[in-house]
Amino acid sequence: MTFHEFVLAANNQTSKQRQGQAYFNLLVEAQPSLAAQIRGTDLDPFHDEARIPAFLQHVRDKWPK
Repeated sequence: MTFHEFVLAANNQTSKQRQGQAYFNLLVEAQPSLAAQIRGTDLDPFHDEARIPAFLQHVRDKWPK
């Protein structure tokens, strides 16, 4: 899965989950080690959707090429 595919897939889940939940839950599946690094930090969007822009920037920067 590419970063672009990740974003599209997470956006498709927002009818079932809040956007922050969808992004983080999919990251757990797609890149579990990256999700573990983010969990509980100021980048974690699960409970705070205002963190989504910084989360996406960080994930894009760290996404395997």
